[in-house]
Amino acid sequence: MLVLIAEDERITRRNLQRQLEQMGHEVIAAADGGEAWELFESHAPQIIVCDWEMPEMNGVDLVRRIRAADNPGYVYIVMLTGKSEKDDVVAGIEAGADDFVSKPFDRSELRARLNAGLRIVKLEQNLAGANDRLRHELAVARELSDAEYRKHEELLLGDSIPVQALRDGIQRFAAVDDPLLLTGPLGGGQEAVARAIHRSSSRRERPFIYVACAHIAGVDESLFGLHANDTGDGRIGKASLADGGTLYLEGLETLGHAAQTELFHFLSDAASDRPIETSRVPDARVIAYQSPQTDVEDMRRIIPGLERTLGVHRLEVPSLAERGEDIGVIAKSILDRSAKSNGKEFDGLGDGAEELLRRYSWPGNVRELQNVVERAVVLASGTRVEIPEELLREGRRVGGYTLERKLGAGSMGEIWLAKHSLLARPSAVKLIRQDALREDAGARELLEARFRCEAQATAQLRSPHTVELYDFGVTDDGDFYYVMEYLCGIELGSLVNRFGALPPARAVSLLRQVCMSLGEAHLAGLVHRDVKPANLLACQLGTHYDFLKLLDFGIVRNMTDVNETAALTEHLPGTPNSLSPEVILGEQATFASDIYGLGCVAYWLLSGQHPFKASTLSELLIKHTTKIPAPLSQLKPEVSSELDDLVMCCLAKSPADRPGSAFEVHRDLAKMQLQDRWDNELARAWWNDNLAELMSDNQPDDGASTDAYAKTAIIEYKRH
Repeated sequence: MLVLIAEDERITRRNLQRQLEQMGHEVIAAADGGEAWELFESHAPQIIVCDWEMPEMNGVDLVRRIRAADNPGYVYIVMLTGKSEKDDVVAGIEAGADDFVSKPFDRSELRARLNAGLRIVKLEQNLAGANDRLRHELAVARELSDAEYRKHEELLLGDSIPVQALRDGIQRFAAVDDPLLLTGPLGGGQEAVARAIHRSSSRRERPFIYVACAHIAGVDESLFGLHANDTGDGRIGKASLADGGTLYLEGLETLGHAAQTELFHFLSDAASDRPIETSRVPDARVIAYQSPQTDVEDMRRIIPGLERTLGVHRLEVPSLAERGEDIGVIAKSILDRSAKSNGKEFDGLGDGAEELLRRYSWPGNVRELQNVVERAVVLASGTRVEIPEELLREGRRVGGYTLERKLGAGSMGEIWLAKHSLLARPSAVKLIRQDALREDAGARELLEARFRCEAQATAQLRSPHTVELYDFGVTDDGDFYYVMEYLCGIELGSLVNRFGALPPARAVSLLRQVCMSLGEAHLAGLVHRDVKPANLLACQLGTHYDFLKLLDFGIVRNMTDVNETAALTEHLPGTPNSLSPEVILGEQATFASDIYGLGCVAYWLLSGQHPFKASTLSELLIKHTTKIPAPLSQLKPEVSSELDDLVMCCLAKSPADRPGSAFEVHRDLAKMQLQDRWDNELARAWWNDNLAELMSDNQPDDGASTDAYAKTAIIEYKRH
């Protein structure tokens, strides 16, 4: 530490210098105030010991001048004085002195005071360093935030009527602090809208925190951290990070029931009038996006209280197809930004490129437009940027398959009709978007490893009643994909909703086919975990009618490590109407859990209703664990007691009381003497009379949408 001594008495000055050097300090000395000022300017000492009375400039004036200077760090000043009057001490302190030592001074007292000053200087240096780092981090965060905003801002360019109305809505909702629900198609620019609302609001100087709800729900809902300042292990909750700013929740419907309830209480507490000092609720304005639900059965529902709270204020984000005249200006902005970031210069889009962009249907909306133009910039080598047709989703190649038409979409991905380039075979391609897990690279790597392992396991299943997996992989964009046979048919949920409960013979025929698929999977050690009507498709395959296919043997979670799985998901695996009691109570799904799901499907087919009715999710789960469903024979007299007993056995509360295997259920069904009959000829006649549109749609180029894979859901299985 460098110490400056300003003392006009030579002996005192030398004694001080010797003592300070013995303490380990580097010392410079001045005989008067003027020399001391020059040394201060040239050497920047951290501690100054100065006399009160000195020639040219006294100690008080020197201190005052030092404090007025633009110092790079804190300087600790100790004044030596023979004055004892209170007014003199006050004058020195007001000038900026930190401490006083009276002459003649005691060496031990001076040492103690200088050591105290040394500690203060070090603390000030540490604080200054921390502040410098904080200012740098804040500058970096602001730059990243600004860059993200600029990237999203371009999505709102244009003069079309829909985007003008959208900008009006942004200004209107920026003026209030109420929760807001954004709606509209996936990839429509909802995050850009949320950021624009934040930037236009009084919260613009505070954080904007993005939360991918699909990631939170699939990894760790404690990351949500709505009330606590942190999660207890050093991670700060999302709402606390957004304190004073905006919390944006994308894919709200993918949140588990517990997180939705927590969010509802958070919004309720924030809206209450209780005193601020007693509240632990962060001051975060919530904007949420609810993805379109292509199938209510397959999508997680938003709890009623939360839906009412968020649904008071809604803002619809238009699709890119609705604002086609904006495509050119948006594409140019994306091109300019991407070219700059890649160190390239272009004269714009190539001849015909803008027209190609205008003609395209943009099923992925503005997000897809960004991806296409950014990739085109990377590939471009001339003076203009051309748009290769293979970059567009419709016509985009995934492995050896060309995507032709989107069949459905959810918060995690999309289902496409595709055709193999050589075989010309229609297929269904499921894309699991990499941006759905963009917040956690570790979780993504784990998911990719599971994806590969489990796709290989599922591909080994050979039952004709299990949907066939042709191929799987990872695209250049990082999207996971797998390719399955393309099926035209109707899932059993829609079948009963449209045509009512099935005759026992037809229901038994379908159930026996389900048993064959489950039986093979169980022999291979695979638990489906989500046997339900929406995952069972009745098809026409060639000359076969009512041919059943079990969909979605999971490509997501490997349940081998129970503890790991518990850390990754807190929501119930499966669909509430088909959840087995043991799974509801927190146990792992087993083969017997699939048998329970099979019983729920049988109950649905034979009665036209689920085993239990409830007004709330909690009531439904309680009934699954404690109540016995009404006998089928009471609801439908045509159901025999033998069939009724078998279904009730499948629905037993204890796994040990259920049939031992799916093959056992198949044998019991095959032995039953039914009053009615069902065969392929009857099925063909029924299909001709009732589902002629699906039979004609067996040619996928017709363009009509079917149930084929629009209702495909990602589910889980367990390897034994």
